[in-house]
Amino acid sequence: MDPPQQRNILIIDDNLEDRVAIRRYLLKDWRIRFTIHEASNGRQGLSQCQSLQLDCVLLDYNLPDMTGTAFLDHLRIKPDQPFLPVVVLTGVAAKRSRCSR
Repeated sequence: MDPPQQRNILIIDDNLEDRVAIRRYLLKDWRIRFTIHEASNGRQGLSQCQSLQLDCVLLDYNLPDMTGTAFLDHLRIKPDQPFLPVVVLTGVAAKRSRCSR
């Protein structure tokens, strides 16, 4: 059996419950060993993107200080890491459907 892959992930979400749920989901995968970093707003996330060597960013679209689009506009990829996948998440549709029931 191969050793688990190592992945360095940043979750940027202002909702603590959502960050915990994402973390719990990621840690269920035994094939990958995640190091998970967290930020609760865009400015913190941008700072961590500059200071960490990340494999992926999971980004909430609606942050208290900026939108996901604004975050992407401000994100500067480091020269030694020309490719950084960013997955943009939103709970807007799920929240609306819960409210309309």
